Amino acid sequence: MGARGPTERDYVRTIEAIYTVDRSQTDWLKGVLESSREWLDGGMGLFGYTWTIAHDGCVRFEQFVDPDKPPGVLATIASGVPPHIARLTGQLLRKTVCGLASDVLTPETKKVFFAPLQAIGIDDTLGINGRETATSGVWIGGHLKRSRALARGEEKLYRRIARHLAAGNRLRRRLAGRCPTDADAAAILTPAGRLEHAIAVSAKTEARDALRAAVVAMDRARGAERRTDPEGAVGRWRVLADARFSLIDRFESDGRRFVVACENQPVTGAEARLTERERQIVALYRLGADSKLIAYELGLADATVRVLLSRAARRLGVRRPRALRPKDDAS
Repeated sequence: MGARGPTERDYVRTIEAIYTVDRSQTDWLKGVLESSREWLDGGMGLFGYTWTIAHDGCVRFEQFVDPDKPPGVLATIASGVPPHIARLTGQLLRKTVCGLASDVLTPETKKVFFAPLQAIGIDDTLGINGRETATSGVWIGGHLKRSRALARGEEKLYRRIARHLAAGNRLRRRLAGRCPTDADAAAILTPAGRLEHAIAVSAKTEARDALRAAVVAMDRARGAERRTDPEGAVGRWRVLADARFSLIDRFESDGRRFVVACENQPVTGAEARLTERERQIVALYRLGADSKLIAYELGLADATVRVLLSRAARRLGVRRPRALRPKDDAS
C-alpha cells in the first residue's frame, strides 16, 4: 500500500465483491481478494483462507487461496503446524480483527508463520479477520514488501470491512452459492429504494423505511463518493439493514437491476433472559466489536447499542459488559 492513505482507495469494490455470493467458496474468496488488490497488496501478493477452531482449541485452515507468487507457501506452512502452535493461532484468531503480523503474532507463532515468509522477501503481512462466530471466520490479507505503520483511519475501515466479510460469507453459505430467488427475499426494491415486493416487512412501516434508507445509502456509496470519500462511502454502506437484512444485487433478463433484502442475522446465543436484539448485540460484542462497530453493523445508533449492551449485562448477572467477553478477550 506504500505511503498512500485510505482516502485514495476504492474499498466499496471489495464490499461489492463480498456480496457477490453466487459462486463457490474458492471463487468467492478469489473475487474478494482481487477486488482488494488496489489497497491490500503491499507489493508481494494476496492470500485468504477460512478457519475454524476445533474442540481441542487447534485452528483448522479449511480453504487457502494464494493467487500470487510464491504459490502455496502459506498452505505448506500451515500444513505442518505443531498442535501447540495451532492452539496459539486459534487464540489469536479469536481476538484479532485486523492488523499487521508483526504486531499481532506472538514470538512463538512468528517463528512458524513469519520467518519462512521473511526468507522469501516478505517483510510483513496485513490481515483482516471476518470473525463469524467465536470458532470460525474468514481471513484476507496482503504481503508487504516493507512493513509500515497503519495510516490514520485505516484500522476503522478494516474493522468495518471485517464485519462485511463475515456477513457475506455467512450469506453465501445460507444461499448455497446461488443467486437469491423470490423465496429467499424478505423484500425486493429498486436502486432508488422503491419497494417492489415484500414479505417479511409488508406490515412493518419501520422496517420498510429502514430498508429504503439502506438501499439509497448503498447506492450513494457506490457512486463518485467511493473515490472522493472512501471512508464516508464505507460508513454509508451498513452491514445489515434493520439489523436483519443483507442487500444483494439481482439483474433481470432485460438488464434491470433490483436489490434483494435477505435475512442474514448473525449467529446469537440462546440466553432466554435477553431480547433478540440484545442477543445480537451480545454476540457481536463477544466477537470483539465495540459499540460503534456493532452500531455500524446493525444500522443502529451507538447510544442505543450501549444502552442495550448494559441492560443485557445486568440481565445476565454481571456489572459491566466487559465481563461478557471470553476470558482471553477481556484483557
